[in-house]
Amino acid sequence: MSEIFERLMERAPTPSAHTKKTYQLSSVKNGCIAAMIFAGIGSLLLFWPEQIYEIFPYIASSFLLFAGSFDIFRGIKTREYASEETKVLANGIVYIILGFAILYHRKNSDHIIGALWGILGVLKGSEELNSALHKAYLKKPFGKKLIRALVELLLGILLLIDAPAALQHHIFLLGVELLLVGWRILQDAKLLKQQKNNCIIEN
Repeated sequence: MSEIFERLMERAPTPSAHTKKTYQLSSVKNGCIAAMIFAGIGSLLLFWPEQIYEIFPYIASSFLLFAGSFDIFRGIKTREYASEETKVLANGIVYIILGFAILYHRKNSDHIIGALWGILGVLKGSEELNSALHKAYLKKPFGKKLIRALVELLLGILLLIDAPAALQHHIFLLGVELLLVGWRILQDAKLLKQQKNNCIIEN
C-alpha cells in the first residue's frame, strides 16, 4: 500500500507560489502536517494490528478508491492518455476496480488484499534488485539495496503463498514503515525551514 502512496506523492503537482519565501513556508507547514498524519496512522497500525486487521478491508478499499480517483483526475486533466508511454489513467481505473472488489467482499477479501500487496512487493523488490545489480556492476556500494530487495521479495512471496496468515504481520510492518516515512518528511521540513531562515538572514 505504501508503494501506491509513494507514486501519488511523486505525481502530485508542485504548488505554484508568488514568492520563494511563501512556497517555503507552505512546504514546511504541509510537511509537518504530513509527518503527523503518517506518524498517527503508523502508530495505530503498529500498536493495534489485530484491531486494524478487522477493518483493514475498508481502509484498503478506501485508499485504492482515493488513489484511483486521483490518478483518473490527473490523467484526464493533463491528457496523459495522448501518449502510449503513460499509464496514470489506466492505473487509476485498475485501482478503482480493485477498491470496489475489496469493498464488495469485505471480510473475505484477505486473498485479494494479499495478492495485490504481494505483487506490489515483488515488483518493488525486483526494481531494488535491478538497482543493486547495477550498482554492483558500477562497483558502487550495493549492500543496502540488495538487502532491501531480498526483504521485499520475501515478504511479497509470503503474502502470495498465504495471505491471511501473513497479512497481520504486514500491517505491523506497514506501521513501522509509515513511522519512518513520517520521520523522513519531518527531517525534510526541518531542512527546508533552515534554508528559509538562511535566506532571511542573507537578505
